[in-house]
Amino acid sequence: MSFSEKYHPIMLKISAIVCTFNRSALLRQALQSLVEQTLGKEYYEVLVIDNASTDNTKAVIKEFLRYKNFRYIYEPKQGLSHSRNTGYKNAEGVYVTYLDDDARASADWLERIVATFETVKPETVAVGGKILPWYEQAPPSWFVDDYETFAYGPEKGFIQSQYGFGGSNMTFRKAILELYGGFPIEFGMCGGKMGFGDETLLFREIYKQHPWFWYDPEITVEHWVPKHKMTIRYRLKRSYSTGITAAKSGAEYVEHSIIKTVLYIVKDSISLLFSVKWREKNWQRAFIERAQPIAHYAGALRVLMGNF
Repeated sequence: MSFSEKYHPIMLKISAIVCTFNRSALLRQALQSLVEQTLGKEYYEVLVIDNASTDNTKAVIKEFLRYKNFRYIYEPKQGLSHSRNTGYKNAEGVYVTYLDDDARASADWLERIVATFETVKPETVAVGGKILPWYEQAPPSWFVDDYETFAYGPEKGFIQSQYGFGGSNMTFRKAILELYGGFPIEFGMCGGKMGFGDETLLFREIYKQHPWFWYDPEITVEHWVPKHKMTIRYRLKRSYSTGITAAKSGAEYVEHSIIKTVLYIVKDSISLLFSVKWREKNWQRAFIERAQPIAHYAGALRVLMGNF
C-alpha cells in the first residue's frame, strides 16, 4: 500500500501537534522552538491542543496566534490520547508530528522530518529521533542521562522494533493515523495522572502490517526533566505505571499468572537485598536497576488481581 502524495509547490506538508495541560510556563518555550524552525512557514502549521487547562495556557497560546500558521483548539475531554486524536483529525498536513508541551525541538526538526518522508525508500510510515534530557537543575551524582534519553543508537535507518518512538518525537503520515484510528483512549496520561502506552500500542498495531519506522538521531528534541523525576521514588512509580499498562494491554512479555508474578517479585526482591552494595557511592544506580522490574511486576499484579 502506498501513501505517496503529489506535492504542489506551496502545499502544507506537516502539522506539528502540541497537546498541553497546565504547563503554561514550559509551553511558551515549546512553541517558540516551533516558531524558529528552518522549514518555511508556508510548509508547516502548529496546532496547540488545550486539554481543558485551568492555568493561563490560553493566554500563552494567544501570544503565538500572531503567526498565521499557528492554531488553537480546545479539547474538553481529559486525556492525552483524546488531545492527540483531536490534533491529527484537525491537521491539514500530509505528515503529523507530535511535540510535548515540555519539550524543545531543534531548529531543523521539521525540515529533517519532511526530507526523510520525501526521500527514504521503501516508503516509511513513521519517523522518529532522539530525545535528550533538559534538566531543571543539575541532577544528583547517581543520576545518568540514559534515564531520560530515548535513542536507537548513532546510525539512522529502519528500526526492527514494534514499539516505535518516544511520544515527544514521533511523526506519522496522516493517512496511517486515519487508517488505524489514532491513539487508544484507554491509555496514556490523563490530566495530572501518570499513564503510559497509548503511542506504544498504536505503534504495535501499525507494525503488524506496515513495519517501516525510520529513525534518525539528528532529528532531536530536548525534554524537560524536573527535579522530582530525578528521584528513586519517581523511577519506581514510573515502572509501576508501565506494569499496569503492560498487563492491561495484554503485552506478550507479561506473565499472566498471579502466583508466578508474586514469585518473580519475591525472587527479585531477595536478589536486590543481597546484590546492591549499599555503602558504595552511587548505590542508587544498582538499586534502580534491580528495583524497577519489581515495581513493574507489582503494577502488573495489581491488574491481574482485579484491583484496577
